[in-house]
Amino acid sequence: MPRKSRAPFAIIPAVLAAVLFVPPAANATGDRPAFQLPFDCGQTWTANTYNGHKPNSNSLDLTLKGAPSAGQPILASAAGRVTFAGWDNGGGWMVNVAHENGWGTSYLHMIERPDVTVGQEVAQGAVLGHVGSTGDSSGPHLHYQQWAGSPSNTVSSVIDGLSLSVWVGHGQELTSRNCDGGSGVGTDADVPGLSFTPDGKSLFISARTKDGQIGVTNSSATRIAPWYPVGGWMASGPATAWTPSGSAFYTAAQGTDGTVWVNDWNAASGNSGWYSIGGEAASAPAIAWSPDGKRLTVAARGADGTIRLREWTEKDKWGEWRTVGERAASGADLAWSPDGKSLTVAVRRADGKVWAASAKDGKDFGDWKSAGGETTSAPSIVWAPDGKTLHVAARGKDGAVWITDWSPNEDGTWVSIGGEAVGAPSLAWSEATKSLHLAVRGTDGGVWVNDTGDGTTWNGWYSVGAP
Repeated sequence: MPRKSRAPFAIIPAVLAAVLFVPPAANATGDRPAFQLPFDCGQTWTANTYNGHKPNSNSLDLTLKGAPSAGQPILASAAGRVTFAGWDNGGGWMVNVAHENGWGTSYLHMIERPDVTVGQEVAQGAVLGHVGSTGDSSGPHLHYQQWAGSPSNTVSSVIDGLSLSVWVGHGQELTSRNCDGGSGVGTDADVPGLSFTPDGKSLFISARTKDGQIGVTNSSATRIAPWYPVGGWMASGPATAWTPSGSAFYTAAQGTDGTVWVNDWNAASGNSGWYSIGGEAASAPAIAWSPDGKRLTVAARGADGTIRLREWTEKDKWGEWRTVGERAASGADLAWSPDGKSLTVAVRRADGKVWAASAKDGKDFGDWKSAGGETTSAPSIVWAPDGKTLHVAARGKDGAVWITDWSPNEDGTWVSIGGEAVGAPSLAWSEATKSLHLAVRGTDGGVWVNDTGDGTTWNGWYSVGAP
């Protein structure tokens, strides 16, 4: 992570001139590609360097402003071909990409094995991996290099056509315009929450505002209510769940401090306000009530990539966080079986496939099974009323929403229902209308909803606006 330099702040004119004007690199054969910041559109990151930075102080250490860096998607700065994707003792999990005209970029200290492989062609904005702290690293950050000819010839970076003003003792805040490919114009941080009232007649939707607060609206057969704020300063989420009795509406989100925060609205006492239940969350959380209303479970991806669960019961209140399964490339979603006998957790792994595991009574999870897919977001899941089929939805490589009705002992068949999704979708089932509903953040910043009015055919997308 960025380290404090002992060098004096003063910069001699010759050094300053070298920073403001970057001559063509010696080992490049042509113009530099139009490199973009290697993060999702709109995110702001702080770039620093230090004396002794390898291979030289033109290398950058990048940390996310206002939220934890760990687990954030790392995007290709420009189109190119992967020349290295694997483990390096100093760089940890890392990727090198060769671009046109002899230029290249390097991305070090990923949290887990990269999402790409050697020889793979990647578009600008393609997801290469996720921010971590592997190898020779003192904390979660992305070590980033632009180089000409080879990584040893790392040069001062140019982002969006502008030379950076980063040198030892002087950092710079940068906002990404890497908006046209890969993970799109947002991340799983923009997933909306979706939950029906227990009678299935009113659909509650929650989403983040641009400044990180949470807004809520509800939609019925006759009207869409205005958005109203429930506060908070959140880095990702939210997820929502009604108590089975219909007495309270719960919301969970990842706070800017990296912990999971919960809010509940009670018909009798109103809004409780936000409170932290801890954890080291690196994703939007999931939240689910058991059908008997006795247990509330929250899940989030930890900074080490594993999925962690915490449970509330009337008797024991909030228990300890516990780890479930191996590393994931996304946050998790949760779904109780209709009979309340098992809890299912689903994630996207680095292979792009959705994987799921179930636990009897929500305690000991069995083997993970693949539901397939070529996904680019966290999944959303809900069990069909008969408990035999798991509905699974996720964002595909084309930016559309894809869905499968999957039996754990069979291969899933994925179909597209279209849309231009930003991040992960959310699913909910209406028992009143026997229909499946889905919400996603659109590229216009609004929340879009689709539903199976007759139980099988998707009706089409409609907007409920933005908070």
